[in-house]
Amino acid sequence: MRVLVGIGAGVTTKIWDPRQVAQALTQIASTLERSGDTCDIVIVGSEADKARAAEAVAAMGPGTKARSVAGAVPMRTVFALAEGADVVLTNSSMLMHVAAAFHRPIVAVVGGSITRPAVHDAIWGYPANYRSVSPDHYVESQHEKNWPSVDRVVHAVLESLSERRRSHDASIAMPE
Repeated sequence: MRVLVGIGAGVTTKIWDPRQVAQALTQIASTLERSGDTCDIVIVGSEADKARAAEAVAAMGPGTKARSVAGAVPMRTVFALAEGADVVLTNSSMLMHVAAAFHRPIVAVVGGSITRPAVHDAIWGYPANYRSVSPDHYVESQHEKNWPSVDRVVHAVLESLSERRRSHDASIAMPE
C-alpha cells in the first residue's frame, strides 16, 4: 500500500508537527505489516519542507518504511505519485487538491490556524474519498495546540485504506 504524505503547507500554522507525522506513519506501517500488507511511505514537499521531512523520517527510527523526496523531485513527479497513491495524508495544502483531481482517498489533517474545520471542509473538502481529521477542541490563540490526536489520524488513514481495498476487491470480483 502506498501512502503519500504531504509534509508542508503554504502557511506554516497549517503544518502538523513532523514528530507527530512520524508517530502516525510508524503506527500505520506497523498495522499494515502485521496484516500482511507491504507499506510504501513517500513524503513529498518543497525545498522549504526538506528539513521537516528529514525530521519526520529520523523520528521514525531505524528500519523506517518511509522515504522523503521533499525538494528533490519536480511537481510533475509529485502529481504522478499522487495519482498512484492508495491514500494521501496531507495538511490542508495543494497536495489535497491534487489528490482530489486524481480521485485518490485523502486524509486531511486540519488544525493549527484552521479553527473552523466544518467551514474549511465546506469550502475545500471533496465529496468522495475525502476525510478531514481535526482536534476535538480549540485553544484560542494557541495554534500549536490545535491538532488532532495521532490515533485519530491513524484511524482515518487505515479506514481509508480498508475502504480502498474493499472497493478494489469488489471491482475484481465483478464478472464482465
